[in-house]
Amino acid sequence: MDGPHLARRSACPFPSPSAAHAEPKPKPPEPALLDLPPLPSEAKVRHSITLGGKTLAYTCSVQALPVRDEKGRKVAEVVCTA
Repeated sequence: MDGPHLARRSACPFPSPSAAHAEPKPKPPEPALLDLPPLPSEAKVRHSITLGGKTLAYTCSVQALPVRDEKGRKVAEVVCTA
């Protein structure tokens, strides 16, 4: 049953070998860095709680760690708590 109405389709999800040698895509423009104020410096608070007649003292802390790009520029801050 040959004929123009029977088109042959490939079920392969991978690109053809000719697509592998296609022109490289242009590099997208570098995103603009946000000019935001820095987060507050590290903070620590001491607490204690009494449970079952025993006192447990502990310290809570929060700080911001810088995230840098490949050029060493700070592009973000990650807040961590302990």
